[in-house]
Amino acid sequence: MVDKHIKYDGTMEKVLHCDPRKRGKVVIQEGVYEVCEDAFIDCKYITEVIFPESLAYISRGAFKDCSGLMSIILPLGFLSMLKNAFAYCYNLKSVKFEGPLTNIPDSCFLGCRDLSEFLFPKGTVYIGVKAFSGCESLKCLTVPEGVSVLNSYIFNDCKNLQRINLPNSLEYICEGAFNGCDSLKLISIPKNVKRIGKENFSGMRSLKTIVCLPVIPPEIPDFPHYYKSPTIMKLIGGPIYAKVKLYVSPEAIEAYSNHNYWGKFEILSLGEEEIE
Repeated sequence: MVDKHIKYDGTMEKVLHCDPRKRGKVVIQEGVYEVCEDAFIDCKYITEVIFPESLAYISRGAFKDCSGLMSIILPLGFLSMLKNAFAYCYNLKSVKFEGPLTNIPDSCFLGCRDLSEFLFPKGTVYIGVKAFSGCESLKCLTVPEGVSVLNSYIFNDCKNLQRINLPNSLEYICEGAFNGCDSLKLISIPKNVKRIGKENFSGMRSLKTIVCLPVIPPEIPDFPHYYKSPTIMKLIGGPIYAKVKLYVSPEAIEAYSNHNYWGKFEILSLGEEEIE
């Protein structure tokens, strides 16, 4: 029986709209391959969605503001989702992918504050801007090998993130990727990183250690002039270089010491000093 709260297209292959009054579990009909843009937006009372094996696409903002949604399982043949697909699903706790997926789009899980764990699907090579911004319950993440860019504000305000494993394929860390990660005490920059954007270590109040594995120091903008203001310094807990130790390989110490940004840190040698 077709749920009267859900509107399909004439071929029963696309979900066009769901009545915001719908409550509880939603079962999408087998044969559907796409959930259209904003189809379930603001459906605050749905708690579960059962996707058919035929599902391939979730369009922009399809489940945005479904604040009661608690878990999702995406089927083996699923191919793609677009920006804001599950943004502001505040109570979303778990996401499971039964098959591979190359892209996690911009703002996909933005504001999913109860999302406590996330295992990237096989084959992921792209993670979009603000993809996990505001996911306050995440504690540990492993970014998969193959990802070369951490986009802007990707983990912004992940306040309880305590550990993140970054892949050797990583080359660029964009602006504010780790801004506001208050609980992260140590971050290890992989050996192939060439550039780090601004505001990456701001708001990381617990950060004590940076392990920087590139032999050539990654380029990073110097501290903005407003960080020299006593008021700003008080808000962010003082300059990052005054409270964080930087560990680099012995052969790289001279290059880091002479760098405009990295040279401000206390620089210690990997292998010769115990990492704190």
